[in-house]
Amino acid sequence: LITMSKSTEGFLSEDFDIVIKLLLRSIGQKSVEEGIIKQVGDEAYQQVKRSLGTKCLVVLDGLDEIDIKRQESDEWLMGLINCKLLESCSIVITSRPHACQELMKEANRTIEILGFEDEEIKEFVQSSFPIDTQSAETFLQELEECPQFYSLCNVPVSLVMIVDMFKKLKCLPSTLTELYKRFVVMR
Repeated sequence: LITMSKSTEGFLSEDFDIVIKLLLRSIGQKSVEEGIIKQVGDEAYQQVKRSLGTKCLVVLDGLDEIDIKRQESDEWLMGLINCKLLESCSIVITSRPHACQELMKEANRTIEILGFEDEEIKEFVQSSFPIDTQSAETFLQELEECPQFYSLCNVPVSLVMIVDMFKKLKCLPSTLTELYKRFVVMR
């Protein structure tokens, strides 16, 4: 997907002229470069390669979804990580941290997104029950009594799912299996 971000709202329209996002799991056995060319077209790709003055953002989403041997043998990908290719572009590569630790040592900057801390869980729960503070307190109390659910709550999407379930059932399910089953049925 190539986006001329001058037509979009927000930071992209101010910071970048072109944004390219490539879902790495979608490239099959192609190299990352071939995947970008297939996605944006050769003409757009050549424009990005030669336009040193253009502010460009390349997002490679899901590096962990490519086999590690394939990552290491993809010279173009390694050139991006080492800032030797598309030097005028900003490159963002997303991955689960465990999957590419060695490769990411080559990057000039890494950012790890951390889950919620205890206080943030409490704040989120309270903001989820803005009028019904008693339900928020009941939820937090039940959560403290159920470590298997509490351990999931540092992951924001899991906390949303558990809060949503509690709002509908007025209690927590008794097992994780029940949580997931009910969540799937409710959706």
